[in-house]
Amino acid sequence: MRKRKSKLVEQLLSEVNQPLLRVCYDEWFLTMRFQLEEEFIELIQWATDYSIRVGEERCMTTGLKKAITAVPDDRLYDSLIDLYQHLGDEAGRAKWLQKKKLIEV
Repeated sequence: MRKRKSKLVEQLLSEVNQPLLRVCYDEWFLTMRFQLEEEFIELIQWATDYSIRVGEERCMTTGLKKAITAVPDDRLYDSLIDLYQHLGDEAGRAKWLQKKKLIEV
């Protein structure tokens, strides 16, 4: 079940190439968008944790970058930064720390 869920997340991320639902700003739509974004973030965080448990964390770096394109949320930046630290990739970690600082301004 978890492997199938992970594959579905990979498939979802392969389709993401732009920000999610950023075209409408009506109140009813924003409520729906925020809920969808929260669920997306939770799913991506699960997939990241799962990839670490099964030793496929290197593949998840690309997925996290695509997820950040879709939903530029601090939690996704943190997941990617932590993943680079887990992989021992200090250059990748530093690069994404810098990118995160730029969105916080």
